[in-house]
Amino acid sequence: MTVNSVNSIPTYFVFVGFLWCILWGCGEKKAPTHENPRIEISLGLQGELEGEAAFATIRKRIEGGLEKGGMSAVGGPGAMRLHMQVSTRSGQGEGGVIAIARLDLKPVPAEVSVAATGALSQGRTLDALAVETVGEAVSAILSEYRLSGGDGATLLRAVNDPEPDVQIFAMRLLAERKEKAAVEPIARLLTDPKREVVDAAVGALAMLKDERAVDPLIHAIDPADPSTILRTVDALAEIGGDKAKAYLEMLAGGHELKEIRDAAMAARKRIEERQGRPPSQSKI
Repeated sequence: MTVNSVNSIPTYFVFVGFLWCILWGCGEKKAPTHENPRIEISLGLQGELEGEAAFATIRKRIEGGLEKGGMSAVGGPGAMRLHMQVSTRSGQGEGGVIAIARLDLKPVPAEVSVAATGALSQGRTLDALAVETVGEAVSAILSEYRLSGGDGATLLRAVNDPEPDVQIFAMRLLAERKEKAAVEPIARLLTDPKREVVDAAVGALAMLKDERAVDPLIHAIDPADPSTILRTVDALAEIGGDKAKAYLEMLAGGHELKEIRDAAMAARKRIEERQGRPPSQSKI
């Protein structure tokens, strides 16, 4: 009996392993995926499309777009929240819609804004224009959701995407991940004609805290626009380093606007405090 019991042990483990494969699958363990994530929708309407009928129509379009993208609009504990704000207007046969969507991803939320205008008729009502615009916003937010799972190379390509929302989202993700390879590609966007892209680039470079960004930030300043100077001053304070400190010293001692002199002095002191040095006592 003892021999039979010992010989039965391998058979037992073969059976357990076979059962395990049936229930959980065999082979190499794969990284967890976010399949069919649950979404809780928060919808707001402003303008001429108000009331239960318009609300139900637009919500149905959002739910359909999410489901098509592999998401489930059921809400509940642990669900991500999708905020959708839809503003509408019409007049003289023309209609306009702005759909702003935000998906509360962690650590960087996905945000898109889609605007549309067009002539209205019996075949193309304001309701139809709104539904179409909301559909585009849902598609865009799904694109950013998929991008959030991309690797560094994918995000670096997205920095040059034709859509500003995608560029901004990619820069924020790269900065959050501290991707040092992103410094130069993001710095090239400091001369982008779209103000929102430039603002995002400055913010991303500040988060990356890499001294290679100091020269591009300084060179991109528009001397005639104090807001760009103040924005750069704040970024230089975050990055730090002797080159940033020297530039801030120059601004603090010689710029014609007191607001900029004060901001530069405060930024320089922040750098010195991080360096463990007593703040300079320059007289302005």
